[in-house]
Amino acid sequence: MATTPEFDAFGPWIDEVRTADQVPPLYRAHPIDLEAARVVLKVPRPIERRNATPAMHLYDHLLVAGPDVLTVLSREGDTYRERTVPYDRVGASQLSVSLLDGRLRLLDATPGTGGELLSLGFNGVSLGTVEQLVDLIVAQALARGRTTPDAPAPPGAPVGAWSVAGPDVALVVAYRELVERNPGLVRLADHARVPVGRLSTSWTARLLDRWWPATVHAAVVAYAPGRVEVLHRRELVSQGSKPTHSIARTTLLTSAVTAVTLTAHPTFAGALNCRVSVGDAVVPLVLPEGAPTVRALREALALG
Repeated sequence: MATTPEFDAFGPWIDEVRTADQVPPLYRAHPIDLEAARVVLKVPRPIERRNATPAMHLYDHLLVAGPDVLTVLSREGDTYRERTVPYDRVGASQLSVSLLDGRLRLLDATPGTGGELLSLGFNGVSLGTVEQLVDLIVAQALARGRTTPDAPAPPGAPVGAWSVAGPDVALVVAYRELVERNPGLVRLADHARVPVGRLSTSWTARLLDRWWPATVHAAVVAYAPGRVEVLHRRELVSQGSKPTHSIARTTLLTSAVTAVTLTAHPTFAGALNCRVSVGDAVVPLVLPEGAPTVRALREALALG
């Protein structure tokens, strides 16, 4: 079977499209203004290269970040469907990667719309590319929002020495990389991982506490005018001693947040369930009781 330039270049990574001939054949009938677009990305099918052929449609999604909307073309067999994500409706984003499993969600700030604008899986090797896309989307959403550009940082910022250390130093690295791309960010607070016991007093719970301990994972809370960034693990509470490799970034646009509720965790002592409401969606977080991140998050999200 004859090869093609697209097949020769195919791999698990997300590629940027700069010229018309780099647009996957499936999507070429769609009008795309490459000059007006801020960035165009093609997301490959999650298949191993040895299972791919030049005759296949090799890309599941084409993401076109235009001047006002993100257009998402998604493969459905031998055709595709189109979705548009207006930047001014983005209220939050959730980006995470665990080894090669990458996930991106964009949440709708508009009530009555179901809560989710986009859910997309990708190979973790392209995390950097997706991070830059999220930066772009957040910047465009803020530019169209109700945020005051010179809004002050919450009281007490910046903080001093890090609490996060040891096995969670990856969160510190992720924060510093985020600040390099977004110089206005200020770290408000962070907390180290905290072991927590089960509320139940049964013998089973005591046995689990000893042999399958639970941990509320470390997190970092940062602020810039109009948004709060939380860097954390994908699994907010883990059980057992299995190493944690995931990195997650939750971005909350303060003007889109309608409520923040804190309640005692139903299973673990010393843990708080934090639920941040954005439109019809709820962003869940778990924080240790008394951690500085609890106050920082509440104060930052109250700024609007």
